[in-house]
Amino acid sequence: MGFEPHARHPVFDGEGHACDRHNRRPEEDPVFDSPWEERLFHALEAGGIKCVSQFPVAGRRLDLAWFEPGGPRVDIEVDGDRYHRDPNGLRKIDDLWRDHQLRGLGWEVIRFWVYELRENIDGCVERVRRAIGG
Repeated sequence: MGFEPHARHPVFDGEGHACDRHNRRPEEDPVFDSPWEERLFHALEAGGIKCVSQFPVAGRRLDLAWFEPGGPRVDIEVDGDRYHRDPNGLRKIDDLWRDHQLRGLGWEVIRFWVYELRENIDGCVERVRRAIGG
């Protein structure tokens, strides 16, 4: 029987395999799209918060995902200006739509700008801790 992080909505990878919260699949190592994702992953891990990197949900990949049976499901995103701001300096509409979709699937979405991580990574870890009820 597979790991079911939420009774109503088990978490599966893109191939229909149940995933555990320590990694997408047991045989896979964490994968990161940016050095700041990796830094946050390790800071969370050092704080006792185990996440899954590049977790597949609804045809997308979450930067970092946290979930466990009966608990919330949290998408943790690390955003840089180049890919996540429009020419007016606002968050790109694609990100807003993505967040809306994920919330509709029962995920809480937390976004950190790279400058937030650079200036106060410990505060970012605490924000995640509060979101997961820790």
